[in-house]
Amino acid sequence: MGHLQESLALLDHVGPVRLSALHDLGIKTIEDLLFYFPFRYDMIVEKDPNELLDGDKVVLKGLRINQATVNFYGRKKSRLQVQIMVLNHVIRLIFFNQHYLKDKINQLDEIAIYGKWDASRQQLIALKLLGGFKEGQGQSFEAVYPASQAIKAGTIRQLVEQAFERFGEEISDLYPLEALGPYGYMSRRQAVYNMHFPKREEDYQKAHEQLTCEEFLSYQLRLQDLKLSRQKGKNDGYKIRYDLKQLKKAIQEIPFELTQGQKQVVNLICRDFLQAYPMNRLLQGDVGSGKTVVAFLAMIAVGTSGGQVALMAPTEILAQQHYERFKKMFPDLAEDTCFLSGSTSKKDRQAILEALANGQALFAFGTHALFQDSVHFKGLTCAIIDEEHRFGVKQKEALCAKGDWVNVMYMTATPIPRTLTVTLYGDMDVSLLKEKPMHRQGIKTFWIKESQLVNVYQECLRRVRAGQQVYFVSSLIEESEELDLKSALELFKQLKKHFPTEVRLGLLHGRMTPDEKEEVMDAFQTGHLDILVATTVIEVGVDVPNATLMVILDADRFGLSQLHQLRGRVGRGATASSCILVADPKTEEGKERLRLMTESQDGFYLSEADWRLRGPGSVFGVKQSGLPEFRVGDLYRDQEIMFYARQIAHQMVTEKEGENYENCH
Repeated sequence: MGHLQESLALLDHVGPVRLSALHDLGIKTIEDLLFYFPFRYDMIVEKDPNELLDGDKVVLKGLRINQATVNFYGRKKSRLQVQIMVLNHVIRLIFFNQHYLKDKINQLDEIAIYGKWDASRQQLIALKLLGGFKEGQGQSFEAVYPASQAIKAGTIRQLVEQAFERFGEEISDLYPLEALGPYGYMSRRQAVYNMHFPKREEDYQKAHEQLTCEEFLSYQLRLQDLKLSRQKGKNDGYKIRYDLKQLKKAIQEIPFELTQGQKQVVNLICRDFLQAYPMNRLLQGDVGSGKTVVAFLAMIAVGTSGGQVALMAPTEILAQQHYERFKKMFPDLAEDTCFLSGSTSKKDRQAILEALANGQALFAFGTHALFQDSVHFKGLTCAIIDEEHRFGVKQKEALCAKGDWVNVMYMTATPIPRTLTVTLYGDMDVSLLKEKPMHRQGIKTFWIKESQLVNVYQECLRRVRAGQQVYFVSSLIEESEELDLKSALELFKQLKKHFPTEVRLGLLHGRMTPDEKEEVMDAFQTGHLDILVATTVIEVGVDVPNATLMVILDADRFGLSQLHQLRGRVGRGATASSCILVADPKTEEGKERLRLMTESQDGFYLSEADWRLRGPGSVFGVKQSGLPEFRVGDLYRDQEIMFYARQIAHQMVTEKEGENYENCH
């Protein structure tokens, strides 16, 4: 790479202070600087001096009418000035700290200059000397770079010009242009040049597409290599030889008919188990699509082979619910099943650890407690991680390290836009569940203003007296569990005053102990509470079929994906359910989110809209640290390029291995 990996100290006018300022921007080498692209472009427009307004950035072209002179002042500061005649107007040009241009200017009779107009002094503060009339013809855009207080955008622009002039020839192509297909327009060197110095909008657009394609292709190649390396370690000993008859018997015990989607995913998982390398699958599904039952059947398949399987969930409420539901659905397997969490008693914990270590317990349910050092499995062959984005990479790895070549299935109830899926999970096999079981009812969603709450209270009372149950979700206070708690407490007190004493209310929030949460949820699930006031702790997995009404206060504070998750806590039984969004949004974006919620129950459609409105972090409800940071590409804007890059990466890797797979789409 020649000089590209060398220090910026190679450049003129880069001393220790400027070097430090560049390092703070992440620019440490010549290559970093050349690939530090503008975030916008200012149009360079030639204007008549009579049309100029104070602060306008313009190009002026005129005849030089005197010699350029330089005055030095302060410490290493200079002021160069020269006058030009533009359409019978004498215009003074001022260059700050560009004294080295003096000789060049004095050699030009005709000057084209780009700068900022100072109306009070009738002078142009020069930003860039374009040269003579001829040189000034083609320059249409001025690059504007991300800068800081320590270094200005103009300084960065000058350093980029110097770096490209001295070292630009060293920029080499990463891939043949034919590999980039419809995005292979020019050499990589020319693409970098056009990003910094475009003469037309088309120059920048094509360069941006090509460099984005290169960047995405490099990323997807790494993912495909990861996937291929996992499949290379083939060994028949990794196969899970499940008992098909026992699995079919378990399916018959389920009190409802599986959807076609569930059947297809179970078949895919079973196929994975029979491969000579471990499964690595993501199962994502819309709210209420029946992912948990699919997970249960995968667990039973592993159990019929004599292997152990662990299902880990991020909260004790969710993990406990999975455990109880599994035992209720498959009572014959209850003795082979255990539950482990941070609140498990010392006595019970010891018995569970022994059962896992000697293989007596085949089906383990739990929270983070499952991957602690004291937990040992006799033969863990499969790990299922629910709501996987709520766990860190090391936490997921710690659970998988409890066995040799563990088959892994990740689950999420958060529908993920397709582009994010191929970016975050490109090294996995991905299954989708969209269809909901036949016994699930649709959910009608309404948006009302806070002034209409009195009508909501009446509807709540009507449903309670009809034997149904209601959720009230308090306002979301971003990044403050303490304020969330305060909001829930105030709502609880307010509802206590409003409803008659016959209405039994409960309160659930994140500050409660696991035992307290379990007690409240058990009371709600068994019908001993009519209304549950809660924070977003109930967002995922809580399953109470008798709950038919969800009321969300200040709904405009939530993202679409989070609102959709909360709404999914109702509509889980045979009775028609409703969700009422209470909000007085002040922004158009807030109004748009609520309108979309009332129009659609499709989680995948809503997650795409949430991404468009609020960015990728909103899809998961938190800032998603797993997202790669791309230098050029934008995941939302450049989705089609990402899909193309994935397809080409798959072709390149499989051709390299001499295999003949179909292209991924």
